[in-house]
Amino acid sequence: MAISENPCQVCSIDQRCCKDMGLKVSVREYEKNFKQHSSRLTTVKYNKMLIVFPKHNQPCPHWNGEGCSIYQDRPIDCRLYPFELNRMVEKKRKIEVVFYDQTDCPHKEDLFIPVEEAKELMKALARDVYGTGKPIEIKYEPGKRPPRTFGFLNPLVARLSWLIRSS
Repeated sequence: MAISENPCQVCSIDQRCCKDMGLKVSVREYEKNFKQHSSRLTTVKYNKMLIVFPKHNQPCPHWNGEGCSIYQDRPIDCRLYPFELNRMVEKKRKIEVVFYDQTDCPHKEDLFIPVEEAKELMKALARDVYGTGKPIEIKYEPGKRPPRTFGFLNPLVARLSWLIRSS
């Protein structure tokens, strides 16, 4: 299956990736893809990044029942899937990014892009979020099961995600 064929159309796990995980986006990506849907979303600011959660256990507002309506122009975090961005933080001298490859996606073997391509997407997102002034260090931890949310705020974001889905 080619990625360009929008494999979301044949998802057998009810688009869990578009419901359960907070989508990490830059302000620019939010403005472009999600601002007009803000009433259907809860958005949490994390440093200079935004984490977007659909409300009421609904899928992403771009899920049209047959697939992602913006698949060819989706945000970087979506393009990375089934890689999962775990942490992107600005430190004194660098931007540190950590990502994993362990997900529940039944199509992950068809969806994985080369690791080097994923790293380039991570760099692009880091530059979009933090600018170009600092070097970017990318850590890829293959085979490691990531926490289901973002960075050291994992417990808080996990609780928020649960509250949003259950309301």
